[in-house]
Amino acid sequence: VLIKYLEDLGCRVVSAATGAEVIQLAKSYPVDLITMDMLMAPMNGYEIVQQLQSDPNLKHIPYAFISVIAKDIQNKIPGALAFINKPITKDDVAHLLHICQAQRKAF
Repeated sequence: VLIKYLEDLGCRVVSAATGAEVIQLAKSYPVDLITMDMLMAPMNGYEIVQQLQSDPNLKHIPYAFISVIAKDIQNKIPGALAFINKPITKDDVAHLLHICQAQRKAF
């Protein structure tokens, strides 16, 4: 559903099945935004963020959590653009893209 919403809103999407794949794809493609679930295995969303932040070439990439526990973790993981609870709507995704664009313009 998320991929469809992003594509409908004009985004090119590269998807990953694991946290390790997220990191590898971020190193291989110009990435404007990473969306992820907190509840991933074997690497969870927090561990992905730690790896992104520890890499000088990746730490600038904005990220957002889309998860059934998004609101529960929003005070535990600083730096995320957004925490969106599932199920998501196209309006949620449009708002996330707006936040991402506004942040890019600020820098």
